[in-house]
Amino acid sequence: MSPEECMKLFERYVFGKASDEDIVELKDWLKDNPEFSCWMEQQIENSSSNIDALSQYKMFCNIRKKTGLHSESYIKRKWWKMAAVVMLPIFVALGLIFYMPNKSICDKSPYIIAVEKGQKASAVLPDGTKVWLNSQSELTCAMDFNVERREVELQGEAYFEVAHDKSKPFRVKCGDLSVEALGTAFVVRNYKEDGVISSVLVNGRIRVATLGGEVMLMPNERVEYDKNTHEKRVEHITNASDFADWRHNEFRFEDQSFKEIAKDIERAYNIKLVFGSKDIENMRFTGTVSNSSLESLLNVFALTSSLTFRIEKGEVILQKK
Repeated sequence: MSPEECMKLFERYVFGKASDEDIVELKDWLKDNPEFSCWMEQQIENSSSNIDALSQYKMFCNIRKKTGLHSESYIKRKWWKMAAVVMLPIFVALGLIFYMPNKSICDKSPYIIAVEKGQKASAVLPDGTKVWLNSQSELTCAMDFNVERREVELQGEAYFEVAHDKSKPFRVKCGDLSVEALGTAFVVRNYKEDGVISSVLVNGRIRVATLGGEVMLMPNERVEYDKNTHEKRVEHITNASDFADWRHNEFRFEDQSFKEIAKDIERAYNIKLVFGSKDIENMRFTGTVSNSSLESLLNVFALTSSLTFRIEKGEVILQKK
């Protein structure tokens, strides 16, 4: 079978038209030609525009599961395209990619899941851990993940439901802060522009390590770490799951200034908020608000405070009444 014939078979697979015999033939070809994976990626890059990024990705994952094909660079190069077009959470099957015995030249970089402003995504890591990523977030997973250790790096905000594995604790690294869990659900927030890194424990137990030492969190506790002073504080909260409500298109505010809240609104809607006065920036809010639409969200703030707004040219102009 020539590469061109193989590519035609590959394209038939993405549209669900490949027979069982086709799959067996493709499987045999790829097993006999391990270097073919890089060629296949190049073909996908240049394939028909009728095959969108998400379909290509699903196809590639399914073929890999059936054939034992391994490739890292495809995910890294293609994910940014997926993040730009996918509006609903994606459960990404990454299960086999870390266990192939023969790694090619494409297999050296870490896996990166990036989510742009205005979007969210979901992933299932190779160990079965489920991750939800909030807007403008990036999760980096090392190539040796779940071999001898389970460690990821986070920029942005994520909710984790960690698969239990006592022999390999799960760790999330955020600069000077590290969160370690065994079988746990928790939120970690680490945006570059924020002055603090925080983690909220929903259930289980986590160990939070910083330059100033370690602290154990119990359910319904939150730790905040100041990036500048390197100080941390732990506080009890009423309902930890509220802090993961962004997964369901809700905002949770806990005595936050509108200037702080504005950052979340800008990320969620990919829009700029312009304050007409310092008084508006310093307004403080507590509660949970649906973010089904930008205008509905802003109306809630307008009805409960002394501000007005107008939307024009990709900006929200905020003024006092």
